[in-house]
Formats: sequence, C-alpha cells, structure tokens
Amino acid sequence: KFTAKNIASKTALGFAMLIGIPIAICIAMISIIGLPLALIMLVAYIILIYLSIIPSGYVLGNKLFKDKFKKKEIILVLGILIIKLLELIPIIGGFVVFISLCYGLWMLLPIKKK
Repeated sequence: KFTAKNIASKTALGFAMLIGIPIAICIAMISIIGLPLALIMLVAYIILIYLSIIPSGYVLGNKLFKDKFKKKEIILVLGILIIKLLELIPIIGGFVVFISLCYGLWMLLPIKKK
C-alpha cells in the first residue's frame, strides 16, 4: 500500500540504514580481522547508494503510470526520469534525492517481513 504513513516508515528505516551502515563499517575497521570485511562492506554500501534510485523510481512510476503502460521497463524509466527531473529544482531537488535515497535503501534491504 502507498499510504503516507507506510512510505514515511519505510523512509525512516532507510534513513536508519543510511546512518547505521557507516557506523558498523567504522566498528569493523577497529580490528585487523574486521578490516577486509569493512572494506567489502564499504564498497557494497557505495553500490547500494548508487542503485537506490532504481526501486524508488519503479515505485513512483508504478504509482503514476500503472494504468497507462503495461511494460515494467517503461514504468521504471519514467519513474527514474521524474526523480532526475525533480532533482534539478534547486531547493526541492535535495529533498527529493534524500527521500528517494532513503526509500530506495529500504527497498534494497534483503530481509523483509511478510
């Protein structure tokens, strides 16, 4: 469901990931044994941040264009295009990037409750 409360809670969990993962990486870097794991986690974290626009764009495109287009690829591209166009607006753009990043991070989380 796409209610405001549902989206806000998912975005808050994504924000917790955005803050919590670097803290876990720093803790893992303390020991010699944890350093390679921390470096792998750092690379994975950077990749997750880069890819977080994909699920956010798909959810937005699905919400706006589900009835107009049948192909999921078109819905995904339109959703990402809308997010990228909103990023160009000076004040709102940063907020859109932050919300889509947090929401996308939560969507990329592999452990979800059913």
